[in-house]
Order: sequence, then C-alpha cells, then structure tokens
Amino acid sequence: MALTTEQYAGIMDTLGSLSGYVGATGPTGAVSTTPGPTGASGAAGAASTVTGATGAAGAAGAAVRFGATAPTGGLGSVGDAFMCTANGALYSKTGASTWTLEYTCTGS
Repeated sequence: MALTTEQYAGIMDTLGSLSGYVGATGPTGAVSTTPGPTGASGAAGAASTVTGATGAAGAAGAAVRFGATAPTGGLGSVGDAFMCTANGALYSKTGASTWTLEYTCTGS
C-alpha cells in the first residue's frame, strides 16, 4: 500500500514536531578485550649525521722485540719482551733501564 501525498505530509509534520525531544542516554557498552586494527608503519627516519666525542687515549701496549745481542737499558718500555736471536734468551723489561732474563730457549 502506497502513501498518498497527504499521508506522507502528515507523517513528516508529526516527526518534525518530535525532533526537539531527546530521550535519556542509554547504558555504556562493555569494554572490548579485542584490540583494534593496527595502523600502517611510519616511514623510516633519516640517518644520523651526529658523531660522538673522541674517547680518551688507551694505555700503551707492550712490544715484542728481537735482536742479535742482549737488549740495552734505554730500549723499550716496562712490560716489553726481547728475544735474543743469537742464544735464544728471552728478557722482559722490568724497570726504566732494566731487562731481566726470564728464559733461555735453546735446542739441541
């Protein structure tokens, strides 16, 4: 059954007069435990051009030295080692001008 123009106009007048009335707010719905969709990942950030400060200088390392004769006092630093190639003697620098014989490596 189709509405006549007069019936339609009457319904619209009735609805128009009701538009100023608002009902009470309904109860809040339950909190969802299902997470919503995840958005797209953002673009990668620009590469850093920042350079950190230079660190402090490290301690001096030990050296291994070789020679045909026993080492002299002024050679090397404390902690260095010296191998005499003529007799197989191994020395370590134990003081500012002192080399101490540690081993003699001789073969037969």
